[in-house]
Amino acid sequence: MGTSPSESGRAALPHRLDTSTAHSARVWNYLLGGKDNFAADREVGDLILQMFPDIAYIARLQRRFLARAVRYLADASAEPREVDAICGVGRKD
Repeated sequence: MGTSPSESGRAALPHRLDTSTAHSARVWNYLLGGKDNFAADREVGDLILQMFPDIAYIARLQRRFLARAVRYLADASAEPREVDAICGVGRKD
């Protein structure tokens, strides 16, 4: 593992990717039908699907809603700065 920047005076090394433990983002990716997930993520995703069979359908609906909302906000905005403010992204200019 890496050391903290204060100990070494340099930036810390990135943590190693643990593919043996499920991660919520990768489980969501699996539920959406994505390819960026591992066996542990698929195992948890399958358990969730057993408990809540409609979750994959709902995940796809949520993703489509998000895409429509962002397109609407981008089209309605004359200034990119407004979209940044709506999304919560700060600008430094």
